[in-house]
Amino acid sequence: MKKILLTGCPSSGKTTLGYKLSEKLNIPLFHLDKIFWAEKGGIKQKLFAEKIQELIDENPVWIMDGNFPRSVTYEQRLKEADTVIIFELPKWIIVWRLLKRTIKYYGKQRPDMHANQVVTLKDTFRLLKYILPYSTEVEWEKINKHPHLTVFKIKTLKDEKNFLNKIPTSKL
Repeated sequence: MKKILLTGCPSSGKTTLGYKLSEKLNIPLFHLDKIFWAEKGGIKQKLFAEKIQELIDENPVWIMDGNFPRSVTYEQRLKEADTVIIFELPKWIIVWRLLKRTIKYYGKQRPDMHANQVVTLKDTFRLLKYILPYSTEVEWEKINKHPHLTVFKIKTLKDEKNFLNKIPTSKL
């Protein structure tokens, strides 16, 4: 596990696990939201792909937190990764995490987001409308085309805890 993608529904726990993995493995964590949302409405796909490629080229090991499964960068990231951790938690857990995050960061910038964004109720409701029908089907279609990947599926809170407990701490 040297090049890790964290993917799945927004608010499922990718960022939190990313922080823990980064610390445990001593691998840098990159938040794709921080890159993509640098402009209102998101940056252009070509620029997003260039920035992702820079991260890949400049870092022999990395963790990328963020899904963007319909982005041209998803395939780019899958080709370079050796590990994918996909979150498929029940919707009630995801909604609960979204609400907790909204309360914690309301009116503030989240550390994993670009400086020009603060958490608002409007954004929370927009995200909720995206989360409720969310399916990982698109991710699986693309992941399954890459047999070189080691894939871990997080379907329960217990899976999440067990996964982290099985990862040895880096001695670097």
